[in-house]
Amino acid sequence: MGASFPLQSLSLFDRICFARASISVRICRSFRESFGLSHGLVGSLSLFVMLSSVTFPGQSGCLGRLLSDSLSTALCRHHLTGVPSLVVCLDSGCGNYEQMWLTTSLRGMLLGELRVKVLTEGVHSGTASGVVPSSFRIIRELLDRIEDSKTGKILVKEAYVDIPEKYRKYAQQAAETIGDQYLEAFPWAGSTKPMGGDLTELILNASWRPTISYTGIDGIPSCAQAGNVLRPETAIRLSIRLPPTLPVEPLVEVLPKILTKDPPYGAEVSFKIVKANKGWCAPPMEHWLEEAVDNASKTFFGKGARLVGEGGSIPFMGMLGSRYPGTQFVVTGVLGPHSNAHGPNEFLHIGMFKNLTCCVSYILAQHYKHVVVAGKSCTEAAESASLPQ
Repeated sequence: MGASFPLQSLSLFDRICFARASISVRICRSFRESFGLSHGLVGSLSLFVMLSSVTFPGQSGCLGRLLSDSLSTALCRHHLTGVPSLVVCLDSGCGNYEQMWLTTSLRGMLLGELRVKVLTEGVHSGTASGVVPSSFRIIRELLDRIEDSKTGKILVKEAYVDIPEKYRKYAQQAAETIGDQYLEAFPWAGSTKPMGGDLTELILNASWRPTISYTGIDGIPSCAQAGNVLRPETAIRLSIRLPPTLPVEPLVEVLPKILTKDPPYGAEVSFKIVKANKGWCAPPMEHWLEEAVDNASKTFFGKGARLVGEGGSIPFMGMLGSRYPGTQFVVTGVLGPHSNAHGPNEFLHIGMFKNLTCCVSYILAQHYKHVVVAGKSCTEAAESASLPQ
């Protein structure tokens, strides 16, 4: 019997996510039935996760997490067994619209809320300032423990890994390919400059090094609503991007200690970890797939494919990578320059979309030729690569 799942209890957004995951699974079943393959579906063909970006009001960035849960449930619901030989994900990005881009890695993420409280209620700033310390100033001081405010460099050694040389090479090739387009893709204000002048290092910053973004704040009214009050507390949301191969457990343990130990003025300080997800790294490509990707790009774009790490996260890729360690992955997408993912004016480049669709179709045809027809199952591939099944 399949696992029961109370769809009626889900929100509209959750239902859509589950439906998309279920459709992906049904694609697998249709291919199996069309080609008369054995019932061990994913062991002999593929698990196709064909997903595009979508934005819902108030739900930005939630899709990957929900799809991770939804896809796991869908796999159980549809009685799928075996090991997939190929996973295709169309939820990633591209450096330009002139060739196919393959995502080699995705960063992990840790979300946390840092809160500082100095009073039980707000008081007149004319009376209290100079006596009661500012909760905002204390937060600034605490954040200096984990980030250099002048350079943006993370100061916690547990947040770093050694970057493999091949990924440095991918970043260099990407920098040479897209050049100044990489920086022009951002909507810079005024004379704002990037955090460095070396494009390769900037790409590595955004794909293999830890960074912090401050994405939300509580306890501070808008400028229009502000009064002459020394506020009792301030809370800030931290979005910490992590290297793809970094285990999150050590950081989960050490970060709260760094931020809450010996607080200035003995203030009440707490740090709550909201979520922590490990990143993902693609396994080495088999020869047939490496050739298929490059040939597809040359055929439909006129240029060879490029490989690069992405700075964002797709949580369900980590789930699939852990569940199927011997599987080949094609992670790609159409979110390129000015596409503004999760923004109010998000768009897709139609020409890129058409060409990439042709590329993926070509890769699936080559997969059928080299893996399915040749009778090479993912179990055999895993054994030959000495990977756990």
